[in-house]
Amino acid sequence: MKKFPNFFSGFCFQNEGVLFEHLANLQMPYSFSGFSYGSILAFRATLQSLKNHQRVQKLNLFSPAFFQNQSPAFLRMQILGYKQNPQNYIKKFLDLCHFNHQNFLKIGTLEELQDLLYFQWNPKDLEWLVAQGVEIEVFLGAKDQVICAESVRRFFTPFAQIRIYANHSHCLQDIRA
Repeated sequence: MKKFPNFFSGFCFQNEGVLFEHLANLQMPYSFSGFSYGSILAFRATLQSLKNHQRVQKLNLFSPAFFQNQSPAFLRMQILGYKQNPQNYIKKFLDLCHFNHQNFLKIGTLEELQDLLYFQWNPKDLEWLVAQGVEIEVFLGAKDQVICAESVRRFFTPFAQIRIYANHSHCLQDIRA
């Protein structure tokens, strides 16, 4: 299985970088990439690297987890659904992702789910990354059923180049196939 050292996996995923390597160079030096929840982790790693005076040129965010536009009730329902039946919650989540590659499956934890649901993208941090010379690219599927691609597009537009793929799911796979 191909590994990408600066790629961060999404909730319930592992080693899925190969799904995105046709969209961006995941082996580019001085770059971080992440899918869904992994986008949050890649963002944090980018901030930390720059604060440690390390060079970072690019941040690739594939379907970044973005729930700050959701109501507190929605977030609580997600946590409750997971607590009541983690296997059923994960199955429904993967169905929404249009995901059927068992070799990339990893059981997500409640802590990871809470982190991704309650994470707040900070515009000042994104502005700082851009001021430091980091190029940010956001990749979205127009048919994403996990996040609202339009909300993500509107939020990230001042800081990033946005790529939206028609008929693509959360995993950025063409759902017509």
